[in-house]
Amino acid sequence: MDKPPDFKLTFLDRALATVAPGFATTRLLNRQRFHEFAYDMANPGHRRSGSGGLAKNASSENYRAHRDRINLMWDARDMVRNFAILRGIVARLVQYVADRVQYVSTTGDEMIDGSYQDYFHEWCETADLSGRYRLGDLVYLMLWATITDGDHGWKIVELDEETLKIQPVEADRIGNPHESLKANDDNYIAGIHIDDLGAPVSYDIFKRQRSNKYSMEAQVPASEFIHFLDPLRVDQYRGVTPLATALAPARDLYDIYLTEKQAAKTQSAHNGVISSSDPYKTVGAFARKDSGGDDKSKPGSLTMEAGKILRLPEGDSINFAPPMNRPNGAFMSLVEVMVREISIGLNLPYGFVYDMSALSGHTGRIEVAQAMRTIRRWQTLLAERVLDKVRDHVLSRAISLGKLQPHPKWRSGKWGFGASLTGDYGHDVSANLQLLQNGVITVSDMIAERGGTFEEVARRGASEMQFLQRTAGETTIPIELITQRWPNATQALAAINTPPPPPPEPPPGMVGEQGDKGVQPLLAILEKVGTGVMDRVSAVQTLIQLYGLDPAKADAMVPQAPSLRKGLSVQAAKSNPTGKEE
Repeated sequence: MDKPPDFKLTFLDRALATVAPGFATTRLLNRQRFHEFAYDMANPGHRRSGSGGLAKNASSENYRAHRDRINLMWDARDMVRNFAILRGIVARLVQYVADRVQYVSTTGDEMIDGSYQDYFHEWCETADLSGRYRLGDLVYLMLWATITDGDHGWKIVELDEETLKIQPVEADRIGNPHESLKANDDNYIAGIHIDDLGAPVSYDIFKRQRSNKYSMEAQVPASEFIHFLDPLRVDQYRGVTPLATALAPARDLYDIYLTEKQAAKTQSAHNGVISSSDPYKTVGAFARKDSGGDDKSKPGSLTMEAGKILRLPEGDSINFAPPMNRPNGAFMSLVEVMVREISIGLNLPYGFVYDMSALSGHTGRIEVAQAMRTIRRWQTLLAERVLDKVRDHVLSRAISLGKLQPHPKWRSGKWGFGASLTGDYGHDVSANLQLLQNGVITVSDMIAERGGTFEEVARRGASEMQFLQRTAGETTIPIELITQRWPNATQALAAINTPPPPPPEPPPGMVGEQGDKGVQPLLAILEKVGTGVMDRVSAVQTLIQLYGLDPAKADAMVPQAPSLRKGLSVQAAKSNPTGKEE
């Protein structure tokens, strides 16, 4: 175990020790024990001591845990707002996770899918209760707030029978941060009311004034509230910022940056030092100033000008400052080590959060894959815990009001979040095309990764082709000379726009000339021959006269009479009694 922190006796400690030594000793021991049990990352600057045991680590929802959660939230907001590296890490992660949110309905019915998507996208334009943000903007801000604060909430607001809106609620407004828990009430956890089974029943939403005074605003049922967090423990209800383990090294790095920049400014601000063998001389450019007051203790100075030639008195000299070597290699190595510590705490590769030039070669592809695992996990959490619930609220309401047609698979759909991070874009495109050719994925899957829909892309492609067709007609320049994308576009369009030639006229007397009714006599003749009502010779002559058939074709069409077929069979049996092939 590391050495515990040293505690100096204050004036109050010494006074108490004089009149009540036992009480003063107990007070000092309790103060030391408090620091031993403190959340290390929530109290940066304290030395690591014991784990704290049961009192600190057993429950994830005790008083100390909530106090530390609030402290971490304030610290994370401050660091993300002021420290460029930490702000950039959060911005990059949020950008790749929720750059462009797009919903694609997959009921299997093209008309139903189109109506669902159009209705939902139209609703997304005015999803915010205040009218400021689209649904995509709210998702972006929710993820940013969750990474910084630990959790975030959306209140589903029904303004009237047909109007549904979203009211965002920041983490410090879910419950009163000054009163995280209630004494003797285990069913209330920092703004969340739970039942005996542990399921959330309702949420206390507080109003925050500009003076940071909190007052109760509403108690929202759990069915009308979406709470987003990424818990670390199964019995955790309030989220702790994922930046928790990164805040202490980030603040240290921030302080190091400030001091290093100050040292660089100091070094670059001094061009040289004036020295003289007679510091008390009263004449010359470097003479001591005797204007009275504090100036008597100050040496003379000289403003440097480009191209100026100086004549120095005897015994005077100028020593120019050495070249500035800040930041040096050791400083940059320290920065790299600390940024790696921050990136590991966020489960992200160093190259992704700080230096993408490190994402090269085989190792770089592994790190890109690891970053994509983290990104896709956040996307999955957003889809399952937030976006699917919003979709269900919006579509079910529209279906119940008769605005949309019901469908058994009305909840079937998927979410796109923009282009994926890749270490080799050409290789990934080739791999996707190969998967598409083998039927493993669809065009819709590839387009959804880029935040679009197949229908939208198909309509844009058709619109482009129509424009090219009009332009080619106006300028008499073939489409193939305007663009190389479609090498046979002119021929294909000409084939589509040219009506097919009419079928050739049937020869006189043929069945096609007589239509469907002309087939009935043919069937009747063949049936009579098969049953023995008409002899074969009469049937052949009838077909030649009625349909104009060639005699050979007519003879081939009419079957043998039943008696003749029977006689031929008996004759064949007598000639080959064994039945073996000759």
